[in-house]
Amino acid sequence: MDKKLPAMPLTDAFKLTLTASWERAFWYTRAYSHITHAFALRLWIHKYGNTPTQHEQLRQELHTLRHFIAELETWFSTAGTQHPYTFHLLLDPQRLLHLAASLECDIAAS
Repeated sequence: MDKKLPAMPLTDAFKLTLTASWERAFWYTRAYSHITHAFALRLWIHKYGNTPTQHEQLRQELHTLRHFIAELETWFSTAGTQHPYTFHLLLDPQRLLHLAASLECDIAAS
């Protein structure tokens, strides 16, 4: 039995909204993944101690986070200008850089 969804005519405005929403979800998901991974590593170090392996993993994750922030900043200066300003406030590259620096200082003090 082959069931298909009925064809639905979509307005161009709706298609643009849908595409823009998907694009924001893509960037938000990547940011969330990088940030939570760095936080999880930092919490692990705080709870179980600063082993060389965990320290190196966190250092690499912070490097990856900074690389992502550079990509995000480039996107905001080009295609990201078409998106709501509140999205830029949510994922402000300068705030994310400050967060990465804070996590980095935190491990240096450990």
